[in-house]
Amino acid sequence: MEMIERCLQHIKATDGSLKAWLFLDENEARDRAQAISPDDRGPLAGVPAGIKDIFDVARMPTTAASRVLRGNLAATDAPAVARLREAGAIILGKTNTHEFAYGFVSPPTANPWDLNRIPGGSSGGSAAAVAASHCAVALGSDTGGSVRVPAALCGVSGLKPKAGSIPIEGVIPLAPSYDVVGPIARMAAELRVLWDVLSDTASAQMEPPFRIGFASEQAMPELDAGVAAAFEEALATLGKLGKVAPAELPHFQDFDGPRAAAFMPEVLEVHRAAGWWPDRASDYTEEIRSYLEFTESRLTPQSFEDGRREIDRLGSAMRNEVSKFDVVATPTCSIPAPTHEQAAHVEEKSIRRPVAAVLGRLTSPVNLSGLAAVSIPCGFTSEGLPVGLQLIGKQEDVLLSVAEAFQRETSWHEHRPPSFEI
Repeated sequence: MEMIERCLQHIKATDGSLKAWLFLDENEARDRAQAISPDDRGPLAGVPAGIKDIFDVARMPTTAASRVLRGNLAATDAPAVARLREAGAIILGKTNTHEFAYGFVSPPTANPWDLNRIPGGSSGGSAAAVAASHCAVALGSDTGGSVRVPAALCGVSGLKPKAGSIPIEGVIPLAPSYDVVGPIARMAAELRVLWDVLSDTASAQMEPPFRIGFASEQAMPELDAGVAAAFEEALATLGKLGKVAPAELPHFQDFDGPRAAAFMPEVLEVHRAAGWWPDRASDYTEEIRSYLEFTESRLTPQSFEDGRREIDRLGSAMRNEVSKFDVVATPTCSIPAPTHEQAAHVEEKSIRRPVAAVLGRLTSPVNLSGLAAVSIPCGFTSEGLPVGLQLIGKQEDVLLSVAEAFQRETSWHEHRPPSFEI
């Protein structure tokens, strides 16, 4: 009970500036905390959790941060939420997301390390809430990096499992071919507990030495200097955990065009099938409305098929190369957290927000290739902004084992944003 009360008071004191939460149910959280028995041995007994506002949580609104779903109240828990409850977690409320999880910014949520910067998205509220010590763990979703990008920019850890490993029912879809549920926490060891609960499995713990690949500079163009330096240091640490060798991956930028061509029509079809588009067009934000209008007017069935074919080709090449290693390492994002102004910039005569393409460039190919990945903190830039290390692989328990071993060698995950320390 003490932990829950401390979190609720901390949220009240600091969320006015952070804006990580869309809905809190303080009475329900306190009632459930008081009901916990001292004999409760659940792996998450009494742990405060935040839930991204695309998941159904019984008797709480599910709005996807959109006026389109204003007043939508969930009757039951999504299965992923139910599994957290069964393990003893206390649901504090719903965290902010980019509207319909369709973006990498999550306005108006701020980054706990610098309130003038974005937390990333679309699970930005979940990552910001964990980083700011508003809750211990949070649920997010990841269609192209929406767990890993905010985890990296906010200095916490996030897992993107393979599709189908955690139930997706009761979660508002974005692009169903690529959507997955993923947890966010400070440490990889906590992600393992969440992974076991959410997947209803008992993962295997593995020890070094590991076979570790890394992406070349040619495959990852335009790395920020601070990100590149942190990644180089992370590779040196990974060298203590096994053999590190270059991986011949496709260039990540090559996925950009095919990703949009295959991804955007799926989003449009979700909104049409739900009856939201075009009937509720005026209720969307200008950003999301422009994406749906562009897809409807400019993308053709042929461009969709061409995009899927190219994704299949690139994804096959990535899977084949990743299969040679236990994990392949990249930075999670090629840049640190942009400012709100940078994130809002739109190219002239375009719907394109350049920041979104850059933030998802190193994460989206993982979804498109059907692989798993974890993001963990690996350093800071000279401006004091967190940098994330992405580990890509075929098995979640292997990824978590490498991530845990890395965190035993480092302390980046122990850092807290000074303004949000309890």
